[in-house]
Amino acid sequence: MTVDKDLVAIHEAAHATLCAVFGRETIKATIEPEKVEIDGKVYTYQGRVTYEGPSIGGAKNAQILLAGAFAEAIRKPGTVSLGADEDVAKTQTLCAFYGLEINKVAEDAATLVDKHYDAIQKIAALLLEKGTIETEEIYGALK
Repeated sequence: MTVDKDLVAIHEAAHATLCAVFGRETIKATIEPEKVEIDGKVYTYQGRVTYEGPSIGGAKNAQILLAGAFAEAIRKPGTVSLGADEDVAKTQTLCAFYGLEINKVAEDAATLVDKHYDAIQKIAALLLEKGTIETEEIYGALK
């Protein structure tokens, strides 16, 4: 299976951006497959972003999860990665657990991705150039 690095980069950039927007301090983001068992990953001080921790609340965690899929839809309409499918499934579970309306969570996530899409694109470009980026580069893209 061929990995679309551009799609992986925009997906992980969206996760990293929303983590930063919500104050979930991000250590690094990577799309280097030799460093992760999947195509990409975002790390925070709580460990790999799992979006299930209560530290920032269920709705924000769910929005972080959906951000990758929404950013992919903007970058390459009609394309859905395996990562996006998995994130949507995790979001459904998370929404059920916290009693959240998935339509509201999705609407809010889409709005945030639209609002911060310039930063998402900057982070994606850095990921494509470097493979792994650190905290300063993630937060620098938000300025």
